[in-house]
Amino acid sequence: MSMHHTWNTSANEYNRFEKKWHYYERVAERLVKALPTVSDSNVLELACGTGACTILLSRLAKKGRVTAIERSPAMLKLAKQNVKTARQSNVSFIHGDVRDLSALVRGKKFDVVACNSALWQFPEQENLMRDLYVTLEEGGVLAFNIPIWFRSKKESLDYRKTVDGVLSKHNIDTAEFWRKRRPIDYPSLLSAYAFSVIKDVRYSVDMQVLERKEWRLIPIFARRWGVFRDLPKEVAHEIRREVDLKTRSWPENRDTKSRWRLILARTIR
Repeated sequence: MSMHHTWNTSANEYNRFEKKWHYYERVAERLVKALPTVSDSNVLELACGTGACTILLSRLAKKGRVTAIERSPAMLKLAKQNVKTARQSNVSFIHGDVRDLSALVRGKKFDVVACNSALWQFPEQENLMRDLYVTLEEGGVLAFNIPIWFRSKKESLDYRKTVDGVLSKHNIDTAEFWRKRRPIDYPSLLSAYAFSVIKDVRYSVDMQVLERKEWRLIPIFARRWGVFRDLPKEVAHEIRREVDLKTRSWPENRDTKSRWRLILARTIR
């Protein structure tokens, strides 16, 4: 099943979860609050989902315009409904993949590009940064957030040790496996494409235990170890079992915090 298809099949559950808990709205609030925008800003949102961040952006740029891009038809349909219900009339939507960003925006320029809880999932990040630089006005701002999966270095090392154990058992090259999954150094990547980082901070959002459990029932997040989807199915399933057993004892499973990293960068001309 493709990731695109999984987002479509998850759309209704995702929307019901968001309406109940307002989780992604709360994650987006810190992002939107950090934006150095004025009311007449022209804003581009990448991967708008069902519109939680879109509505916040539209209220911030109340005399401007928000253009929201989403590749999942099911998510996009719900975003349009939610924005309409919120009575925000300054939003337009584009159905498409950010890999086609230049064609989607057709030469339009934006003061701000924002992406709530999705940018790290996009392929071809170098090409995306190049396109974003061209899309932004001089001095324009790019804002996005990234989840922080591990509370400590020990948790990260325990996770990797568990995965390596299964990979070695099946004679899979662990070094090559992790090379393909090397974390992106966003400050360096942004600098390479003529962005200057103006803010790089961590923040947290409260998340109740029941809320976290319901989040994990959404199909797209039930596959939360999806980083293994290119492995043989039996190996991926074994890794998920072993990781689940290991992480049950982690404090984060009893924690009420969801941790994020917020990055703001400005174009340099």
